[in-house]
Amino acid sequence: MNVHPLLVHFPVAMFTVFALLEFLPEKKIAKYIDINIKYHIGLFLLVVGVVGASAALASGEAIEDTFRAVNNIVEVHSAFATATTWIFGILLFAYIFKYIARQPFWINLQKQFSFLLFVQKLANILFQRQIRLLLAIIGLISISITGALGGAIAYGPEIDPFVSFIYSLFF
Repeated sequence: MNVHPLLVHFPVAMFTVFALLEFLPEKKIAKYIDINIKYHIGLFLLVVGVVGASAALASGEAIEDTFRAVNNIVEVHSAFATATTWIFGILLFAYIFKYIARQPFWINLQKQFSFLLFVQKLANILFQRQIRLLLAIIGLISISITGALGGAIAYGPEIDPFVSFIYSLFF
């Protein structure tokens, strides 16, 4: 049974909502909700999205041989799906370490394992608003290309103007 079409839409929704949340100016959000709540919502969206995207990647790999006739499209689609998962995975890494840095045990661990200080510094750099926005934009572009190529695989490259445009960029 091909569950790939069922699995792909959930991470797309999670990543899109996450990116839209990142685009909202934090000062304006702070008027309506606590920034910590925004952070926890973003963390939730990323965890669920990355787990869902990983499941979608696995299900896509499982059915890849079914689409031998369009193997080139499948390979590019797979590459963009993997890139999308990594991009949002990097954001998840930053969000997780932002959370961990608040925990008392983390300071003790950093004293015992000096490389964790580097990991924390990297996470802090990635958590900067400009970096998060850039990664969210790149992630949305990547997921859009992934979806368009998925549409070309399932329905043909002429299904709609966006799919045709993306398809023409690669083939």
